[in-house]
This record gives sequence, C-alpha cells and structure tokens, in this order.
Amino acid sequence: DIGNVFPTLAIDDAGNLYYAWVEGGSFDVLFTRSTDGGETWTAPVRLNLPGASDLAVNPFMVAGSEGRVAILYNATDDAPSPDAADDRSWHLYVAQSINALDDPPLFTQYRVTDTPLHFNAICTGGLGCNLSTPEGDRSLLEFNEVDIDRLDGSMVFIFADNGRLPQPPLASDDIPQPYIMFTRQIAGESMQRAASLLDDRH
Repeated sequence: DIGNVFPTLAIDDAGNLYYAWVEGGSFDVLFTRSTDGGETWTAPVRLNLPGASDLAVNPFMVAGSEGRVAILYNATDDAPSPDAADDRSWHLYVAQSINALDDPPLFTQYRVTDTPLHFNAICTGGLGCNLSTPEGDRSLLEFNEVDIDRLDGSMVFIFADNGRLPQPPLASDDIPQPYIMFTRQIAGESMQRAASLLDDRH
C-alpha cells in the first residue's frame, strides 16, 4: 500500500531497478529491487529504524555503481501518523547500501541533519491540508533530494528546513516558512565503486 504517495525509483549503472515508498498505515520506508527490467521484484524490506526514525515521509532515492543505492527521508519517533505528530521533532535521514543486490541487502541509516528540520505534524493531505492550523502544516512541501557528485561519488542533499534557523516574527496562526538547505557527504562509502570521497571542508 503506497499510502503516503511519492514513490521513488532509481536505476544503477548496470541497469538494475530500485523502488521505495512509505507504506500507508505504518509509515515505514520500504524497499525492493528488480534485476530483470521490472519483471520480478524482491520482497520489500524496511529501511527506517525503530526509535528516532520510526515514522517517515517524503522518500527520494538515487543509485550509483552496481548495487549502490541511497534513500533519503524525513523521520521522527513513533506517532499515530505524520498528521498527528504533535510535539515531535523531525530530522533528515539517509539509508545507504553498497550491496543492494545481495539477499538480503544491508543498509546503514545515517542522520543527515544535526538539528531538527521541522517541529510538530506534517500534513500528508496535499491540497486538502488546512494551512491555517498546525495540523495542516505542509510547509516543507516535497523538496527532499539526494544526488551523486560524479567526481568522488559523494551524496549531495537538498532539503527544506523550517526548524534550523530563526524565523521572522509570526502570528499565532502562522506557519514557519522553510529555508532550502544544502549539504554533502564527506565520509563513509562512496556511491561510485573505486572512488574515494573528497573532504573539501578545508
């Protein structure tokens, strides 16, 4: 049940297909793959870990060399649904695999943001959201994206964030507007086999 819309598909350099979505009801990020052009697919596996990332929205996926895939998503700790996640803080996470063709594949989850990118509920009702109430807040829209720097195979991230920086004074019924943020991977596994990540902080 792709109950939270925005399924995401990626193709690696060898032509293998990867598909992920947020499951309706559980709000887990599920992943499957196909090595025969979409004729058959593996049983779905859950990517978001229990605990701080128990509830997820807005997945986006990218693939690099054969068997290397990463899925980006917003997540928070357990709540009935994103629309009912009052008093919760949200972070950006990425689940990366360098052996996604194995059975089962091994994924490692990393938290991308050092501070929350959003507080309270995220409305998943699209144009039906009531923006005059916090429960109708969809101010992050769907601006998550992860891509690959082909120079070193690092993951680069663009995402909406209305929790990190101070906001202008708001009326009591107003909703903080997001900043568009950028960051990149500087350690860990490259998305390109035989490539080494560049740390360009200096």
